[in-house]
Amino acid sequence: MTDCPLLREGNLDTQFPVLNNQLLVLEVIVYDKERHRFDNFSSLHWKWSSSDSSLLPLNPPNSQWRHYGNRAVLSTGLSRTTGSVSVTLSSNTHQIEVLEAAGTSFQDPYSPTVESSLSLLLKYRAVLDPESALVYNHPNNRFIVSILHGSSFFYVDHVIKPRPPVADVEYIKDSHQINILPVGEGHVLISVKDLCLPGDLLSSVIHISTIHFIRVRAPDKVSTLTSCNNIIIIMWLL
Repeated sequence: MTDCPLLREGNLDTQFPVLNNQLLVLEVIVYDKERHRFDNFSSLHWKWSSSDSSLLPLNPPNSQWRHYGNRAVLSTGLSRTTGSVSVTLSSNTHQIEVLEAAGTSFQDPYSPTVESSLSLLLKYRAVLDPESALVYNHPNNRFIVSILHGSSFFYVDHVIKPRPPVADVEYIKDSHQINILPVGEGHVLISVKDLCLPGDLLSSVIHISTIHFIRVRAPDKVSTLTSCNNIIIIMWLL
């Protein structure tokens, strides 16, 4: 997700949002203190740890660790609930069998320990509420479309048909709500893209209309001191 502001910042102290029901893939790259990338670190013995194994289990068969010379990849399943969890990777020893096969040896444990942590925020996929609605055209009326769940980083756009004036549309970032103020008849198509989580483009269609007529169905005759049921039918002009 190259459009995610968190990835552009490149700060590992930030909590990174991930979908709670997806396969998590972490790529490991090792640098020296001068920021030179190691071409191969397959002789190092790595230890993975999770701050909450119920959210991020690292034991087989839930996870798989693969090494590809100058990089390594961890694939693991996540819990279907939400919450915060940290994953830590550390190493201060070598894999003896790898060193023996290469005919060399190093002193273990080495110092300082190589270690890095990543904080994750497990989230549900974003949804729009509602996905469609019929709104009465009145200057005092206001309709709200809410963005639920997701990473909290969204791109919001809208298309109005026919051309304005149909509605004034405003996105409130703090509350993740889209305010729609009717000013005419037509349709408003709301489009939302989660910038930090994978998923399809979300959409909500809001129809703005006036009342064409109201029809009341009632009995022809009603006895005094009794009640009756009436049916009110409101016909919208679309």
